[in-house]
Amino acid sequence: MKNFSPKLIASSGRYENLEGESHGRHVVFEFDSFAEAKRFYESPEYQTAKALRAGAATGTYVILEGTS
Repeated sequence: MKNFSPKLIASSGRYENLEGESHGRHVVFEFDSFAEAKRFYESPEYQTAKALRAGAATGTYVILEGTS
């Protein structure tokens, strides 16, 4: 992740699932742009980590363009 420098916004902590699928852990990163987040997801570094996680954990990865 060093090449991408995302800002950690939230990691786990208290939450209440009001609708939809529930997950036991939540992590939110902020990237400089939508394109940068996509570049991170498609990077060899992330794909290696994703392969290591396969079969051991499930998750949902969403890229959301924010507003100012």
